[in-house]
Amino acid sequence: PVFEPLIRYVPPDSGAAAGRYEPRLARSWRVVTPPWGGLEIRIELEPNATFHDGHPLTSVDVQFTLDAIRDPKRGLDMFRKQLKDVSAVELITPTEVRLVLSNPKPAGWVVRALAEIPILPMHIYNDNLAAGGLPIGSGPYKVTSTKNGTIHLTRYEKYWAPVAMQIKDVEFVYQPDAAIALKDAKRGDFDILPALIPA
Repeated sequence: PVFEPLIRYVPPDSGAAAGRYEPRLARSWRVVTPPWGGLEIRIELEPNATFHDGHPLTSVDVQFTLDAIRDPKRGLDMFRKQLKDVSAVELITPTEVRLVLSNPKPAGWVVRALAEIPILPMHIYNDNLAAGGLPIGSGPYKVTSTKNGTIHLTRYEKYWAPVAMQIKDVEFVYQPDAAIALKDAKRGDFDILPALIPA
């Protein structure tokens, strides 16, 4: 809800053989074979997308995010393997970017990775991916506080996409004791528990 990927993977419906991809921060994307050979994924960004601080999303933010993941010094190992076949991320225009692939066969895996990687604003996270302060993303909710193990999200009223989010506020609460979490849920303090212990 706070950070968004370039595209969104939609799992298959009942009876469907495969899932599908939908636009998110990318308005469109296509896999092309340039005249000199190889394979590229060209991405056109949503021109109205902005971050919570009002800065527009640009191809520089996409390049920064993908290059940061590909840099072993940044320590983002969980995503770096997914982009191992990307040899370069190149800017075309402020709203277009090109991913040059070193291996043309697994282009589908790269597209799937683009559905999982949150795009970060370079002007916030360039020097430190764990930048201090509240996280800044492009999603329909923004973080308004992080106190006492509770992350409070509020609907971002200037969200760039024409989506009406019905829920105004969401709180994520970290409760390490499963028995206390269950007791609190039964009392009505929590609406959803993501997992329960077997007991």
